[in-house]
Amino acid sequence: MLSRPVLITAAGITSCLLFLYTVSRTGHIPGTVDPPILGALTDSPKHVLVIGAAGFIGFHLTRALLDKPHARVFGVDNFDKWSDLKLKQDRAHELYEYGVALEDGDICDLEYLTDLFIRENFTHVVHLAGRSGVRGQDLDAAAIMKNNVECFVTLLEVVKNYKNIKLVYASSASVYGSSSPLPFSPSHPVIQPDTIEGLAKRTAELLAQGYCKEFGVQQVGLRFFTVYGPWGREDSALNTFTQQLLEGEVLQVFHTREGRPLERDFLYVEDAVRGVLSALDLSPAHCGQVFNLASGQARSAVDVVALLEQQLNIQAQAVKVLAPPLEVVRMVGDVQCSLKQLGFRPKVSLHQGVQEFVQWALTYREQQNRSQKSKQASLAQKFRDSPSAYGLFCVPETSYI
Repeated sequence: MLSRPVLITAAGITSCLLFLYTVSRTGHIPGTVDPPILGALTDSPKHVLVIGAAGFIGFHLTRALLDKPHARVFGVDNFDKWSDLKLKQDRAHELYEYGVALEDGDICDLEYLTDLFIRENFTHVVHLAGRSGVRGQDLDAAAIMKNNVECFVTLLEVVKNYKNIKLVYASSASVYGSSSPLPFSPSHPVIQPDTIEGLAKRTAELLAQGYCKEFGVQQVGLRFFTVYGPWGREDSALNTFTQQLLEGEVLQVFHTREGRPLERDFLYVEDAVRGVLSALDLSPAHCGQVFNLASGQARSAVDVVALLEQQLNIQAQAVKVLAPPLEVVRMVGDVQCSLKQLGFRPKVSLHQGVQEFVQWALTYREQQNRSQKSKQASLAQKFRDSPSAYGLFCVPETSYI
């Protein structure tokens, strides 16, 4: 029996509702202390070099750094033609509009990189450049190894001369092979990549560890899982499916021989950027420190297509296609270590993230269509004004008597 009456007042109900609302929106329980998030030490002045600034994650990271009052950012990208060059150029234009110093440079060039570090007094370097690869006969293994290993060594050779610089570099979930236990954990001692890209990324991790031990290079590695969102790569599944839906094309969805769809750990790009920002302020506990940046949940391509159908209000025509032999069937990352040491806590659900992506994709598509029409109209007008300038000449009619 209760020793005193319990009164449920309107104020009490309101307090409970506010408590539940706060927890649902922020993931934080009032009265408790969360791990440090989003760079707890961001008040310290920074001059950050972002390598691959016109790339997908680099673009979003650069914009985020602009909002930090004590941070300056300098971007470098080589605008390699193997990737979606037009999209890169459009990202670069956006950064230019924000006032970012973005330089067309190649970190594979030791002379260029050495001069850059002399010119700029960097405190941090975020290395997001690299090259992924398709499967099968079109795989350019030599280019993958050059971009992910040789060029990374060039960067390490320069950074080792600056003891005050912190290096944060991008690795990939591709380092985990089909033999890795689920969920994929950076603490797992045996990693056997199945692909050339995974092998290159793992090699880069070991090189970073070696330069840390030999030369004292401060470094942290980040294994990105399937990062998606606005301004995402054209060859990503999300972008490909969206364009195919809008064009009324048939979607090809990878499945296993048993008919099971592949599953991936999707991470919204803003959450990925939060992880990078936190890594910038981390003091590494040891030389081999790497973290997973993932949502911690696996979702299938079928789930993604269903969300796209809902957002676009288009019924998909999809067929099952046998996945390439080296595709890992299910990928999901263990983020406990990232939570404890980086305070990394993904906030954006797949539903919300797909919604944000679709809104951007439709806007970007419309802008590209208007731009194309404008160029065609301008070209037509120039032709009418001066056809000879385009190699076409007006030949006077000949009169025959």
